[in-house]
Amino acid sequence: MNVPGSSDDNISLLMVPPTKWYDRLANWIGDRCSPILIKECRQALKSRQFLWTFVVLLLAVVTWSVWGLSMSVSSGVNEAGPMLLSGYLWILGFPLSVVVPFSCFRSLAREYEDETIHLMTITTMTPYKIINGKMVSAMLQMWLYFAAVTPCIAFTYLLRGVSLTQIYFPLIFAVIGSTALCALGLMLGGLTRSLFFRMAISVLFIGMVLLIYWGWCAFVLFGIVEGEMIFEDQGMIAMLMVMGWIASTGLVCYQAAAAIISFPAENRSTALRVTMMVQVVVIVAPILATFIIDGALVVSPEFIVFLITMIVCHYWLLMGSMMGTESPGMSERVRRTLPKSIVGQSFMSLLMPGPGRGYLFALTNMWGWGGIVLVGSASIQAIAEFVSWEFLAQWDQNTRTVNYLSFAASSLANCVYATFYLSTVVLLGYLIRGRNRKSNPIMGLLLLIFVFAMVHVGTVSAHLFFTASSYSDAYEANQFTLLLTGNWWWFLSDAFDNPNLSQADYLLSLTLLSGATAILVIICLYKSLPELIAPPSKVPARVLEEVERRRKARAPSSGESIEDIFAARESLRPR
Repeated sequence: MNVPGSSDDNISLLMVPPTKWYDRLANWIGDRCSPILIKECRQALKSRQFLWTFVVLLLAVVTWSVWGLSMSVSSGVNEAGPMLLSGYLWILGFPLSVVVPFSCFRSLAREYEDETIHLMTITTMTPYKIINGKMVSAMLQMWLYFAAVTPCIAFTYLLRGVSLTQIYFPLIFAVIGSTALCALGLMLGGLTRSLFFRMAISVLFIGMVLLIYWGWCAFVLFGIVEGEMIFEDQGMIAMLMVMGWIASTGLVCYQAAAAIISFPAENRSTALRVTMMVQVVVIVAPILATFIIDGALVVSPEFIVFLITMIVCHYWLLMGSMMGTESPGMSERVRRTLPKSIVGQSFMSLLMPGPGRGYLFALTNMWGWGGIVLVGSASIQAIAEFVSWEFLAQWDQNTRTVNYLSFAASSLANCVYATFYLSTVVLLGYLIRGRNRKSNPIMGLLLLIFVFAMVHVGTVSAHLFFTASSYSDAYEANQFTLLLTGNWWWFLSDAFDNPNLSQADYLLSLTLLSGATAILVIICLYKSLPELIAPPSKVPARVLEEVERRRKARAPSSGESIEDIFAARESLRPR
């Protein structure tokens, strides 16, 4: 007989299933939560960092409320809402843009310091569960900070001077930006394999989040206090476009963080590369909306074509440099999922892991976008010759005096420059990696910076030495010689000032660069094509036997399979 309040009674109560619906819901959610989420939430909410940050946040909110209200009363201000709202947003922005993202970075970097990351990866938890646990823990801290400041922010609406749009829009922007920074912190935390990189990335990340916080303060100041930021019409469209860019970047960082902590032999690239393709659409598509006001273009069409091509080429150059220097390892289990057809090996295989596939994937997207932009612009121009729509008429009006071959050549030149730098980085990655098959995507980024710096410094130094001119004079005079071949930055600066690019030096320089690029591409293809056309691995017999055994285990207790049962029934039917 159990005495109420005894340990046996407590044990029996724990064994009884919950009767309330919310208790059952809580148990269902708790059973499906990742163990890493529970661990991270306990460590984060019990840490001194969270405690002191939350206390300082509350003190700052109380101090600003008392001081702001007293200042508004003493100065006789009728609309004190903008001033108080800006102060609350500044206070809220510091933990959201600095404290929480850096705690995410340290949470994953600490796993490498304590060497516990290997223990987590060999468990049944997938990399996404590990990253989700850390992300949800960071979002929990974020919402606790919101809960402390949001009532005061809502109070500013009663003080007049601010609209609901000026209140909820910055809050949504802060949530999206903080989540993206947390994903970036997790990605950078996964790259801290050595002490040197850990210290270097820590310093750079702290400086970056502090700079972002300064930008947040400037956004709040000019958008709410000064009133220069318009939360309607084109201003709202531009801000939604920026929010889309930030959200897509956070999604890419999230996928990259999960890929970094995965086993090198797993399929860690397909989801990440699909997300990259989506992000390019998110970046490029809203650009046209910002250049159209009242159904007419506000800039020249050749500038739009050149700008989109430049953005796409720089994006795939950056991503391709990191994909082209990743580890080439792939397990036999992943090799079994490789496409078997020629079409599948040519296209779908580009989404699989490997530096060669990453290089070809970036190259295909780069030139594919260049072709889409050029063919699309030429098609719209051709339609504008016969259709008198307002938008197309504006296009036709702006392009009557434009040499289409000139801006088409400048756009193609962007693809040539990007291909040249990407091929150079990938070849250097092959040489550095050599027989050591272990590499890090950060190596591709460092190689890209090195190649850019060496080409820029070398070409400019040779140009200034042989022309006997200063850098400022040569830059302002748009002096271009063959010594500047390969200098993408100089080409871009001249392309904006002189989009026709009809000089003989330009054409000869692009011809020489195209030849060198073709040679580099052939060498890279020679190293990448064997990886692309690799046939899928055959499924071992023991794996087939195991699959058959599991399939029969789901059949009746007799041990017969579903096919055997239906075959027996067919044989017993009267003929």
